[in-house]
Amino acid sequence: MKRQITFSLLFSLVIAFISDGLSAVPDKASVLSHDASFRHEFHEIVMAAGNDPNVQGFVDSTRLAWAVHLMLIQDAITARDTISSASSSDLGYLQSCLEAIFSNNVFQFILDKVLRTAAYQNDDEDMIYMYNAYLHKLITCFLSYPLARDKVKESKERAMSILSPYRMAGSHDSNLTSPQVSETGPLPFVSLLEFVSEIYQKEPELLSGNDVLWTFVNFAGEDHTNFQTLVAFLNMLSTLASSEEGASKVFELLQGKVFRSVGWSTLFDCLSIYDEKLKQSLQTAGAMLLEFPEGDAKALVAYLNDLQKVVENENPLERKNWFSDIEPLFKLLGYENVPPYVKQGENNILQQYLISEERDLSDRGRRFIGIFRFIYDHDFRPFPQRAYTNPCEKWQSVVACLQHFHMILSMYDINEDDIDVVADRSQLSTVTQPSPLQMQLPILELLKVCAYSSFCSFVLFN
Repeated sequence: MKRQITFSLLFSLVIAFISDGLSAVPDKASVLSHDASFRHEFHEIVMAAGNDPNVQGFVDSTRLAWAVHLMLIQDAITARDTISSASSSDLGYLQSCLEAIFSNNVFQFILDKVLRTAAYQNDDEDMIYMYNAYLHKLITCFLSYPLARDKVKESKERAMSILSPYRMAGSHDSNLTSPQVSETGPLPFVSLLEFVSEIYQKEPELLSGNDVLWTFVNFAGEDHTNFQTLVAFLNMLSTLASSEEGASKVFELLQGKVFRSVGWSTLFDCLSIYDEKLKQSLQTAGAMLLEFPEGDAKALVAYLNDLQKVVENENPLERKNWFSDIEPLFKLLGYENVPPYVKQGENNILQQYLISEERDLSDRGRRFIGIFRFIYDHDFRPFPQRAYTNPCEKWQSVVACLQHFHMILSMYDINEDDIDVVADRSQLSTVTQPSPLQMQLPILELLKVCAYSSFCSFVLFN
């Protein structure tokens, strides 16, 4: 209860500042923009240093809301004030707030101490929706203002220079050879990406028509030099793909037309390369098992999560044109030294593909033959546990496989009369006229009927 009261007070300030700033129109200024003395006094109070880290975190959160308010009213102040020192003072207030926001990483504080707490998540649903809506307005205004964008760019460059692609997660504070200050926690740019993800995770409809956010996404996806920022970016894309519109945009972004080094081709190439390397290490006598770097593993999982979200939420009519060869997506499942969370990601996307209700009749399930073969080889052959972190996942894959068989077979209204007709026609060797198309059962589909029966028998009696 105490935390919820604290959150209520914090969001009261956020709502007041954002609402007042957004109320400004060309012929009517906001209420607070009229009072320069109030802005000066409040800024002095909010920028005063404190000793309690928890209290200071909430003060930093207030600074963020205050900074966005100053951004919203800046144009009105500049246009109205005849004394240049007034507008320059407000610009100074804004710059000092931005410095404190990024120096203290207020985004991480809001994530850890507000948005991810049980007190916030268990609050009234209407209140949470309102809070998220104002956080959406806050981050949209923040990312659209030039000074804030410059600070975001600066924080991204700093993250790229500090974080090494070979340094393990959580060890930013050791073995630094550069003159940069050692890091003991998440960097502001990484926290900002996670902050954006958290806002839109529960309210994906707020993404509709949000050009400011997608402009930020285009900027955030460029030139990653380490797996920490890459994983944070891909995790943000996973959240943004939670709606049909978002899934379509994420798919297009990762098609290779926007980013130089981030895309679906990178995912498939990496899976194929590791499959080949792992295969070679097993075939070489006395060779050590290939080490799977943590950075590559986490990046692969993030890519697979993006793909799962896109497949889950995209329009099925568009989905049929994607990824003609999906076999690389589950090639690593059979290797012993692949991290369990990578196998979990591959299992998730495998099951998503099987149960995605694909109704494209021209495909006839051909892309899924490899999946069925994998299920047969790795679920019921020796060492079946090797491909799964949890034995229950084996049966989830089997159920998804059987559901897909049922879906394919349901495309044909097969009954006993059809089977009798096919049997009778096979005995008539003198028939010269071909049977009507609707009376023909494709050979591939008949094989699936046999496979379906054999597969069920195999599952039940083994």
